[in-house]
Amino acid sequence: MPSFFSSPSRRADFLGLLFVVLSFLVAFWLYPRLPYHVPVHWNLNGRVNGTMAKPWGVFFTPLLALALWVVFLVLPAISPKGFRMDNFRSVYDILRLAVLGFLFLITSIALLSGAGYPLPIPLIVNTLSGVFLIVLGNFLPKTRKNFFVGVRTPWTLANDEVWLKTHRLAGWVFVLGGLALVVEGLAGASEIAWLFPVTLAPIVLVPILWSYVLYRRIAQ
Repeated sequence: MPSFFSSPSRRADFLGLLFVVLSFLVAFWLYPRLPYHVPVHWNLNGRVNGTMAKPWGVFFTPLLALALWVVFLVLPAISPKGFRMDNFRSVYDILRLAVLGFLFLITSIALLSGAGYPLPIPLIVNTLSGVFLIVLGNFLPKTRKNFFVGVRTPWTLANDEVWLKTHRLAGWVFVLGGLALVVEGLAGASEIAWLFPVTLAPIVLVPILWSYVLYRRIAQ
């Protein structure tokens, strides 16, 4: 046991699996209280607009978390030469834990709400999404060129400098966008249906467009 936990990546493997196990425990705990048609999707106003029958409606996101845990475990081993994750492995470990932790929280909130617990879904989703983006934004600039993590456009993958500068900007965009989502949630503005996608749009589009602009400036 001591040798297993002596590696930071092994500890990340264990903590990630812990998030998966907790997701399944929450699903089993709430299973008897959940209706046959389990709510699995809410609109931007917090109203249920999608359901899934048991047992898939209960265990879909825990199974998704398990699948992601396995994928995250395998990716470093299958990365091709020249795109290895070894030089930013600690950052990769933090990012995969952030994804699995976020999925665990979303799973718990969705199942609790489906079981009848009165939860302010728009507020919680906005706030959690914002915190998640802030975490990603703090670590994106520390990633290095690879095929699986980060802003992977043809232009970032073609040039190391474009990758580096694109991810520096992406870090700021993610943090500022995350802060905006948190503020919107806490201020009650999360119930304005169009605000969430409008806030997300620049977070997605700006780094992609900037990578193209940089490539035109640097590599041509």
